[in-house]
Amino acid sequence: MKPTLIPLTALLLALARVATAMGQTPLHVGFVDPALPKDPLPRNAAALAFAQTQGEVVRLAWQTTGGWLAADGRIRAPEEFDAVWFHQGDDVAAAKLDAAAGADLMAWLEGGGSLLLSGAAGRVLNDLSIETTSLRVLGPTEVAHVSGIRVVPKHREHSAFAGLDTTRLVPLTIKGGNALADFYDTAGPHGELLANGSGAGERPLVEYIVGDGRVIFVGWRLPDFTTATDAHRPNLERLFGNLLHYLAARNTNRARLVAPPGKSRYERRMGIPFLLADKPVELLAAARGEKTAVSVEADVKETAIVG
Repeated sequence: MKPTLIPLTALLLALARVATAMGQTPLHVGFVDPALPKDPLPRNAAALAFAQTQGEVVRLAWQTTGGWLAADGRIRAPEEFDAVWFHQGDDVAAAKLDAAAGADLMAWLEGGGSLLLSGAAGRVLNDLSIETTSLRVLGPTEVAHVSGIRVVPKHREHSAFAGLDTTRLVPLTIKGGNALADFYDTAGPHGELLANGSGAGERPLVEYIVGDGRVIFVGWRLPDFTTATDAHRPNLERLFGNLLHYLAARNTNRARLVAPPGKSRYERRMGIPFLLADKPVELLAAARGEKTAVSVEADVKETAIVG
């Protein structure tokens, strides 16, 4: 008989950690988009369209009541994705995350998650105190910026640059006009600088270790996906495809969020995301081989597992 977990008097949520193959193709990407439920703005829509070429993509927007709302109305957790990508190419103000959203991402990162930040979303590095140097943040422009990277020699074999000629300038776009964050006219990043920009001092490609997790930031005018006919578009797609797969391969904080019947609310306990039911419910236990975390209220008198 399929095992069941029967909470007798509890608010309850079960979450099962899933062993997932690293570096899998296609990827399962959570794409942070504060515009949800509306359509994304044009520059963000272009990045989303690229992400969808890499696998299954779920748009996510933080809810003031807690949790990441997907377009299908479900509440999701970052643990459910191979990598989470926050790109902001249109609106500098929209690059600022709600404090609770930032705290949720930090808990996930410190537990081993993988986050890609690009465009003006790089300001999240400051907002979450991952980076102490204040980044420059600018809005989009219609002025064309020819933009590329010069890979730091010691990082030429980094997986991010597979298939690219790292011995010379790697051009990424002839029309980089997206909203940006970068380290121009600053003391520079405290993370690991992977590549300089083709300009002077932007230092736009940086990797950070956050607890057991990892963040990669791609800034300046580099991540402009509106240039579909750009001769350098293959380089841009290669770089970002590499980054998503690299991050996915290093994500050690994966889980399957289980929703109880009826109303529930999203909450982290001991770093683990739960959907807490508003009354006692019966839930199916995890499949054999899955580890399970269960949160039970303090006044619970009894629980039973039947298998």
